This record gives sequence, C-alpha cells and structure tokens, in this order.
Amino acid sequence: MSEALVLGADVGGTSAKAALIDAAGRVLGRGRAAGGNVNSSDGDPAENIGAALREALGDHDPTRVVAGMIGMAGSAAVPDRARRVADAAWRAARLTGSPSIGTDLDIAYAAGATGGDGVLLLAGTGAVSAAFTGYRLTKRCDGLGWLLGDEGSAVWLGIEGLRAAVAAFDGRGPDTALAAAMVARLAPDSPTGDPRQDLVAAAFRVPAARLGELAPTVVAAAADGDPVAERIVTAGCAALVRTASVVADEPRCLVLAGSLLTSPGLVAHRVRTDLAARFGVDPVVAPDPVAGALLAALRAAGLPVPPELPDRLRAALDTTPRQR
Repeated sequence: MSEALVLGADVGGTSAKAALIDAAGRVLGRGRAAGGNVNSSDGDPAENIGAALREALGDHDPTRVVAGMIGMAGSAAVPDRARRVADAAWRAARLTGSPSIGTDLDIAYAAGATGGDGVLLLAGTGAVSAAFTGYRLTKRCDGLGWLLGDEGSAVWLGIEGLRAAVAAFDGRGPDTALAAAMVARLAPDSPTGDPRQDLVAAAFRVPAARLGELAPTVVAAAADGDPVAERIVTAGCAALVRTASVVADEPRCLVLAGSLLTSPGLVAHRVRTDLAARFGVDPVVAPDPVAGALLAALRAAGLPVPPELPDRLRAALDTTPRQR
C-alpha cells in the first residue's frame, strides 16, 4: 500500500501557501498562488487555492492524499461559501474527498502551540486573540476590523500616527516628528500646499488595510524618542495585552502570530515582556502557519502526531524551498 500523504494550506487575502508531507512529517512539496480570502481576494479564490495545492502536490499521486486542512482567512463569517470554495479548490487539484476547513486563527495557534489548551494573540494588519481547548477555538476577542476594533494592530498604529500628524498641523495636538514623516510617506510633493489636505486625500485614496504600512514609521519615531509616537506605541501594546487578557485565564501556552509580534522590534519586545510578566508563561512565536494546517490535518485524519513531530515539521518548513 502506498504511503499516505497530507496537504495543508494557509490562505490569506494576498497569498495562498500550501505544503505536502508524508505521515512521518517529511516535506515533499510546496506551492504558492494568489490569495483566496472569500471576502476580499481578487480573482477566483478556488482557482487560486487549487493552484497552490497543485504546485505542492507536484508529480505525487493525488489518490495518496488521505487528509487536508485549509486554513482560510474570512471563512468564519461565511462558512457555507468557504466550504464550496475549499471543495472546488480540492477538485481543481485532482484530489478526492473533501478537506477540513479552519480559520487563520486555528492554524496559527496549531503552528506554534505546545499543547491543545492555550491562547493565541495575533497582531498584523488586524489584531485578535483566541482561546483554544483541545485545539478547538472556544473564545475570541477583537478581530473586528479597523473601523470597530483591531486595537494595537498595524492599521491601528498607522491611523493613530496619521491622526497625530494632522492634529499637529492643525494645532489641536502637540508637535511631533510624525507630521513630517507622514507627509514624506504619503504626500511628498504636497500637491495642494496644505499638508493637512494632502494627508486627507492620500489616506482616503488607499484601502484601509494599506494604512498598516505606516506602522513602521510610527514605531521608528517612538524608538527615536518622539513622545507622541511613544504614547501611541505604548497604548497599542497595552491594547494587545488587554485583548489577550480577555480570553486568557491561566494559559498553558501562549502563541504569538502576525507580523507585529513575530518580527523583531519595539512592539514585539514590549508585548512579549508584558505577557510573560502578566501570565508567567513565556510566549511562543508561531512559525509558518502552513505547519499548523498540516498538523491539524494529521490530527483530523487520526494519524499519529508524535511529540517530536511538530518541531521537526516546523524546522523542515523553515528550510525547505517551495517548488517553482
């Protein structure tokens, strides 16, 4: 009998990433395609996800794939549509059966978790925390989008930085290095001659998610000692710790995900330090979420997950180049 294979995919708004492993956790192939968020991605999400799965599968026999997990951003809000998209992507990759579906939170937690019971704090474009019991999400906080929440996220930091900049130009707020920095980023040519109006026009010209690209400007100003930027970063870090605290009691493990918390920097350092002091648990930085999708697929298929396999799989995904 041919050895069983397992597929896992991490599907976000801008990209879909997939990997193929055998039952021992050896990485046999990787794939990447355009995003497959059912709410926001361009093109056909099923085609995009299917392309990533096909690239990961390569020349391997699709009938050997006994399980799969697709962690799909946006799936919780439209579960029926997410199921249709996942099944269509599976068929597009010439696979039989049907994959399991999880959210981006499910696979991010599984990617870094040291056990089934714990808490995930994710801060990137958005911000959300979630509690898990037996690897199943049981409670969440925030993740409400830039208009209603996502406190402490990259978009939140960017918007707060813009607000501080226009307030400084207006005289409603104190002088700050963010004023010149935001103009340099968004309106260096000053088409109107009024930096306030230039920033207004620039801010409304881009999707809200793109405002998260301004977060490094705010963090850099804080690191350079600008008091206004420092207050924004301090408030953002406190908001992230608060978001985690809403779902956390005495977490056995605490997983950090998202670019703000997995990349070295002021925000990651402060949040990790504050969480460790608050909960007495050293946070674990989540690796590639595809690892979480694969581990979840193994568990869903009833295949053994020896204690050493998660670390071995995470290390393999860090070093295995994707197929081209």
